[in-house]
Amino acid sequence: MWYVPYFRISVTKGGNAEFPCFITAPEYGSNVTLIRNDGSKLSPGTNYSFSPEKGITLYHVEHEQKGQYQCQTVVNGKIEKSSRIRLIVVEGKGLGLLLSMGGQQ
Repeated sequence: MWYVPYFRISVTKGGNAEFPCFITAPEYGSNVTLIRNDGSKLSPGTNYSFSPEKGITLYHVEHEQKGQYQCQTVVNGKIEKSSRIRLIVVEGKGLGLLLSMGGQQ
């Protein structure tokens, strides 16, 4: 259902983070959401989008948004979650780095 090629992403504060959540069944890609792994709600004003080519893009990331996330969708009434992805937020300028390679769930 999900293909997650790496499990850690790093982004500069204020930048956009791309969560590598690729859905292997495109017909289920219309209802993809981003959730925090600890069960807490996303911060008010959190803005993100999903694209089959890029996964989920979280816009204007702030330091307090660091942590573990999962992508999820509903397939035939059942919630399907991706592997966990850790978001690391760094201060300063520069591009995000891919820190860890992984497989699929």
